[in-house]
Amino acid sequence: RDSRIFMGKNKVIQIALGTSEADEYQDNLVEVSKMLKGNAGLLVTSRPHEEVMRWFEEFEVEDYAKQGHVADQDFVLERGPLTQFPNS
Repeated sequence: RDSRIFMGKNKVIQIALGTSEADEYQDNLVEVSKMLKGNAGLLVTSRPHEEVMRWFEEFEVEDYAKQGHVADQDFVLERGPLTQFPNS
């Protein structure tokens, strides 16, 4: 494979990359290490930048609706028992 995603505790990743120029794994990785804040991960790939950006722009994940979400489809339940559920 030509790509990997690294996720974990920021502090552990920062130590692996290096927290100063003296202990960084390769040149300038300390700059990447400083950017790790909040919920972050690293994508390491040999693919072109445009291809990676296009993939992330087109990527969608279906998720359950949360409070306050406006439905994009109508859903109607007919009056009466729901026969597919034994306790209704």
